[in-house]
Parts: sequence; C-alpha cells; structure tokens
Amino acid sequence: MEVGWYDEQGAGMASIELKHYATEHGVKTALVRISGPKWIHILIMEGPLHLRKVPATDTQFLSDVTFKGRPYPINRAVKTFRHYGRSHGTTTGAKMFLRQAKKQEKTGE
Repeated sequence: MEVGWYDEQGAGMASIELKHYATEHGVKTALVRISGPKWIHILIMEGPLHLRKVPATDTQFLSDVTFKGRPYPINRAVKTFRHYGRSHGTTTGAKMFLRQAKKQEKTGE
C-alpha cells in the first residue's frame, strides 16, 4: 500500500468511527475521522462514495451508532460501505479511507 497524503500528515492516527450525520436532507450513516481542530473527514453512504471534508463545527450534527448496546463494529460497517460502493461507485480516496478503517480495527486502536 502506498503512503497517501493523510498518512504523511499524521491524520492516520485519528480513530475512525461510525456515526449518524444529520443533514438538511435527512440523517445519513457515515464513517468519520476527526483529524484536527478545523476539519473532519467524512464518508457518507449517499450517491457515489467519495471522501468529503467538512468543518469541525459540524460535530454537533454527529451522533453515535450502536449495535446491541455497544458501538457499531467498524469491520461490519466497512463491509456494508464496500458493498454499497460496488453498486454506486467509489473514488480512490474513499477506498483508501475504508482500507485505513479496516487496518485500524485489526490493530485495535
């Protein structure tokens, strides 16, 4: 795996979590990485999967996703996002983000 811009900047250290993201078009399921004080990287399951960068002030619109009273397993979410991406399309950045999420789950960070 080649080193991407996110790894070089140290943003790969931030944990990736599954959240509900409330937008003006409804509540969407999203993988979220809060990478710094200004920006959040977010992968929303809507249309073709592509990585978005939104202001950190949008954390007020995020809520936790649970499964049987525990945080939703990232591996399970990654499988669902990949399946969705096969039928709707996925960008290279989204693929890298999903790879990092799966790697994070394996290392237990």
